[in-house]
Amino acid sequence: MYNSDFSNAQLTNLNFTSTNLIVANFAGAKVFNTDFHQSSCVASIFNHASLSDCDFWHSNLKHAVFYKANLNQVNFSRANLYKANFTGANMTKSELNNTLSIQDVILPNETSAHDENLIKDGQADCNISHISGWTLSNGNITTGISNKSSSNCQFTLQSLSTGATMYQRVSLSDKWDSNFWTHSEAVLSAKMSTGVLIDLKGLQKNNSISSKETLSSSEEQINLLLHNDMLELEVFIKFNATASHSNMNDYWFDDIKLYIIYGTYLELRQVNIPANATWKQNGVTIAGGHGQGTAIDQLFLPRGLFVDDDQTVVIADYWNHRIIQWKNGDTTNGQVVAGGNGEGKGLHQLQYPTDVLIGKETDSLIICDRVNERVVQWSRRSGTTQGEILIDNIDCFGLAMDEQRYLYVSGTEKHEVRRYQLGEKNGTLVAGGNGKGNDTNQLNEPAYLFVDRQQTLYVSDHYNHRVMKWNKGATEGIVAAGGQGEGSALIQLKNPNGIFVDMFGTLYVADTYNHRVMRWTQEDKKQGTVIVGGNGQGEGENQFNGPYGFSFDRQGNLYVADMNNDRVQRFSIE
Repeated sequence: MYNSDFSNAQLTNLNFTSTNLIVANFAGAKVFNTDFHQSSCVASIFNHASLSDCDFWHSNLKHAVFYKANLNQVNFSRANLYKANFTGANMTKSELNNTLSIQDVILPNETSAHDENLIKDGQADCNISHISGWTLSNGNITTGISNKSSSNCQFTLQSLSTGATMYQRVSLSDKWDSNFWTHSEAVLSAKMSTGVLIDLKGLQKNNSISSKETLSSSEEQINLLLHNDMLELEVFIKFNATASHSNMNDYWFDDIKLYIIYGTYLELRQVNIPANATWKQNGVTIAGGHGQGTAIDQLFLPRGLFVDDDQTVVIADYWNHRIIQWKNGDTTNGQVVAGGNGEGKGLHQLQYPTDVLIGKETDSLIICDRVNERVVQWSRRSGTTQGEILIDNIDCFGLAMDEQRYLYVSGTEKHEVRRYQLGEKNGTLVAGGNGKGNDTNQLNEPAYLFVDRQQTLYVSDHYNHRVMKWNKGATEGIVAAGGQGEGSALIQLKNPNGIFVDMFGTLYVADTYNHRVMRWTQEDKKQGTVIVGGNGQGEGENQFNGPYGFSFDRQGNLYVADMNNDRVQRFSIE
């Protein structure tokens, strides 16, 4: 029931238990005595709705909006209300006391609510000389007044000769149900000086480390994906004294906070496609298809595309130097949402954009502005007339973002993929970077990217006619598809571009110059199967002329940028 419309309906005595109501519209509805137990209402709209005697026990209401809703005897016990918006709603904060999460909830008076800090004594107290709540491993740490503000107390290093370490552990047993709240992550933030590092670890039995992330003074927060084998979280703080600082007060931290986001945004991007799924072989044009041109019903060599939760398709309209979107159901005209002001370097312009994705946390478009050698961000708010530069002086072709909001960028000149924390300029090499070549540690003009929940990176290795899989931290990749030379056999690819991996690990590839989209399963990695196209180069409903970028919506319908036909085709899942 994804994207269901119940607006202005009168609903009584209904049972939505365990129902998928993601992006459902209940605006203006009158809902009485209805059971939403364990339902998924992520990003659903309840604006101006009247809800009486409704039960949302253990429901997922992330990003749901209850603007000026009338809530009477509504039960939110154990519900996940992360970033829900209750502006102007008829309710009180006490009604949210038994929820699972109210992190970043907007209350009726437009103030924000937050979950209880999972860290005990994360704020330094100068009235207490010892370090309460923490275990000191070595060295000595005390509390003291900041040397920059007499009103601010901090945890400080007491000896420059040894440094110091301390830690605190948090049990997950009563805080996270790994079976029900998959796709969850712990978020750690702190204020600290240089010379201090904070590790956030997920611990298994016998205290072995399942996963770890490190927070430094240059970062605001880190996110750690929670795995089924984690029993505890450990926050480990290390003071590294150096000769460059002679004052112990130069080493400090304070205001350390830890909370859990139950269900992350990428759960919306997970596509559950049956293993033997088939698609209608004749596509339907949902964007462009009116010849090459600059009108809003036309495209000009479209490249990458992104399908939003409401089936809005956002397209990198390459030769028109713009990003254009088509809303679900409107196949007549697109809307220019970035660029479209001619070819150029201005912040209001783009120059041959090759890829685009939507950043949900900021509700913005993140764009590879290829010839301008930059990654730019454009707000999706109406009235936006220019973007801002996220990364400049960068060789950019394809983009991907993981659950921790790291941005991955492919570069065709250095034959590499780098990972960036938003706001960072240099990035970390995660694939290739060993010159052009076809060894497993090399790439040859990497194009499009996909990254999964484990930060496994998939790269369409364009001129090696293969797709490479790079596990997190690996120094070389694994051939996931193709790699048998250029050709049209089922074991081969010819200049692959767009790629996608579903929740079962099945790989989908736009086999551009074989004019087809292929599927490689985990069981059969030696050869793929054609799912659409493969009927020769052409402009028929069952043909492509250079399929480039593509994606799926949550139902598994396939959207393909048919580059040289200047259109986007939709293939419905059967």
